Amino acid sequence: MYFKSRKGDSSRTAFRIFFDKLQLTNIDFDSLYSSETIIADSVYCSRPQIFLDIDGDRKDNSKKKEKKVGVERVDAVIQQLLGDMRLGYVGVKNSDIDVNTIKNGRTSTFSSRDNSFEIYKLAVRQNDLRPISLEKFVMSLHNYENVIRDGRYAIAFDSIRFEDDIINLSQFNFKELDKGKVVKSLAMPSFQVRGLSWESLLYENVFSAQSATFYDPKVNYTLNGSSKKGRAKSLFETLNNIDDVMDLQNLGIYRGDIQLNFSKGGSLRLTNTNLDLRANDFTSADKIKNVQRSVNVLSFDKGRFTKGDLVADLNKVHLSENKSGLRAASMEVRGNGIKANAHNIFIGSVILDSASQSILVDGVKWNKATVHMSPGAKKTQGLRKKEQNAAGTTGDPRS
Repeated sequence: MYFKSRKGDSSRTAFRIFFDKLQLTNIDFDSLYSSETIIADSVYCSRPQIFLDIDGDRKDNSKKKEKKVGVERVDAVIQQLLGDMRLGYVGVKNSDIDVNTIKNGRTSTFSSRDNSFEIYKLAVRQNDLRPISLEKFVMSLHNYENVIRDGRYAIAFDSIRFEDDIINLSQFNFKELDKGKVVKSLAMPSFQVRGLSWESLLYENVFSAQSATFYDPKVNYTLNGSSKKGRAKSLFETLNNIDDVMDLQNLGIYRGDIQLNFSKGGSLRLTNTNLDLRANDFTSADKIKNVQRSVNVLSFDKGRFTKGDLVADLNKVHLSENKSGLRAASMEVRGNGIKANAHNIFIGSVILDSASQSILVDGVKWNKATVHMSPGAKKTQGLRKKEQNAAGTTGDPRS
């Protein structure tokens, strides 16, 4: 069985669909005849091949003066493809899907092979404000990976579930490449998205959504060490940059393991990290304090900075009550002939300076600390203190 539609003056969409088998049960022939609406209890389809072309640059020739048409809504495109219908259940097995979009002269492609999906309570109505509604969508993918933006980013996941305006992607993986080298990676068993803009994803290859939540993610991020591009950034800014390929209003991370690497050695690892921030607020936040106020929640069990022989640990860290800084139960520093520990720590800010490959800790206060330095202790590199206020500090110049 074969369906085909070509682009015309009233449509910028063309499609071709091939079926091995298409079966409908309990069809309402009266509605099909009177209103050209397909109503059925269920639809079963095997081995379909779907080809969809959407031209976002096509001009409207209905008037004498040519005028470019805006981006076509995805639900309007699907309505053109399917027509009006109400289906209780749709089951599709072993489908091949190819979608090509053109926007500003740039072509983007989405392809998947041998995948199956189910749709529950699908309704398509031409005159409704939202032409398409459904109760649930479940799709399993086999070895799916999509490369976008001229090979700069790669996204992979093995199943997608849509329900109550929430999209859940399982076994989600994201990589950012620079000259073939992975500079940023995200991997997580579950990735939840609300308010996804399908138009941005299809036409612009931009992941735009109201909010995204990472569950148990493994994050590996290399900071840019170029003096031209790199600049000192607060810890909050760096955590926000983890999602810079995505246009998000809100970002949440739960039980995350985050590794921030300096390009010339040194790293900061945050374990069991919980983060909730208003991502869009970072655009206008030009001061560290304004950036910190955009963070609703930040906590991690341990933050470990390493560079050479130097190891610095912050334990049981959380955002202070007024968001003025971070509080930690304890801090330990060892290496280069130095051994120190402190308790009940307050830190005004943590600046990651990728250009100098160091961390600047500002406004440090503690209640009790002990410092041991060997006579031949080296100058500590990689960890710098801008301001400190100590109480109950003891020292021993011996090792």
